[in-house]
Amino acid sequence: MRVLALDLGLARVGVAVSDVSETLAFPRPMIARKGMKDAVVAKRVLELVVEEEAEHAIVGLPVSLRGKHEQAVAEQQPLVELIQSVLATHDIELERVDERMTTKSAARSLSEAGMDSRTARQHIDSAAATVLLQGWLDKRRPIRED
Repeated sequence: MRVLALDLGLARVGVAVSDVSETLAFPRPMIARKGMKDAVVAKRVLELVVEEEAEHAIVGLPVSLRGKHEQAVAEQQPLVELIQSVLATHDIELERVDERMTTKSAARSLSEAGMDSRTARQHIDSAAATVLLQGWLDKRRPIRED
């Protein structure tokens, strides 16, 4: 099963998708959100789910290091609910996942890869979605006792 991950931002939505074995996460081009209506963003998410043949979707939920929901949760709630209702029409569940530290981890990885800050800005959202999805996949994988 393929899983689609979303990292919601005010200007961009980061996107990542898993392989069919649910082992690895791969970044996909972000969705530009600035100046776009939420209904258009939700429609684009549905198009990506169909294109990627995803059967499940996750969205990052901003949580502080102390485990409290950030103000961004309230700001994102209308878009999350809209995406959830659009995906439900295709029997796709949207799961909310703790996204603590995903953007910082993604920024560190892009920097270590030698990407300058200007270029990194264009990739950070999908890199964060990839970190989010990879963590989710890793938690679901059974622990092997060899």
